Amino acid sequence: MLITDLNFYGESYSIREAAYLFLSEAGPTPNKTKQMIRKAIDDRRELRIYYVSPNADTANPNGWRIVHPHAFGYSGGGGLLMRAWQPNVDRGISFSKHKPEWRLFRTDGITKVELLNTHFQKHPDFRKGDRSMVGGLITEL
Repeated sequence: MLITDLNFYGESYSIREAAYLFLSEAGPTPNKTKQMIRKAIDDRRELRIYYVSPNADTANPNGWRIVHPHAFGYSGGGGLLMRAWQPNVDRGISFSKHKPEWRLFRTDGITKVELLNTHFQKHPDFRKGDRSMVGGLITEL
């Protein structure tokens, strides 16, 4: 069997195009992502992320999101997690059309990240000591 094209996020690419996209648009390094998340929490700045969910479907598609990170830490398996408020879609923030809600993001699913100059307030429902981060907290609001 000869593979002549690949499908990424619903788009079909030739092997050559896919290799170019992979090499030219590689996502942020884990250290860069980690630094940006920490800075966003410390300065209470919004992050714009492109998130590829391991369980993507029509109810939870991959895509751009603007989030308010509140906690950052490790899962029990040692993976990095970010707890963030995904604010209202009326601002055009969530292209995934989610209602405003708390989300737990695996950082290995963040393929692009931008630290924005817009600030956010700590969400009134935020509780310290996120129990999803059983491997330990790095930082939180």
